[in-house]
Amino acid sequence: MDEPAIQRVEGKPFAFVKLANDLFDARAVTLGAKYDGRLEVLAGLKPEEQIAVSHAFAVKSAMSMSRLGAGCADD
Repeated sequence: MDEPAIQRVEGKPFAFVKLANDLFDARAVTLGAKYDGRLEVLAGLKPEEQIAVSHAFAVKSAMSMSRLGAGCADD
């Protein structure tokens, strides 16, 4: 897997699996060896799943923005 596809959330490696055109699932992954800018994924993804690669940081940023203020509002 290309290294930019892996993002860190709270220090843990994640990949964003495409569920629909504009819907992604943050999936925790277990990484293995690194070689020539590519990372081995040992667990967390299925071979047929599509993941965000070139826009993974943008997906992570959108996820982080959606969590801003969560739990801070008074009822």
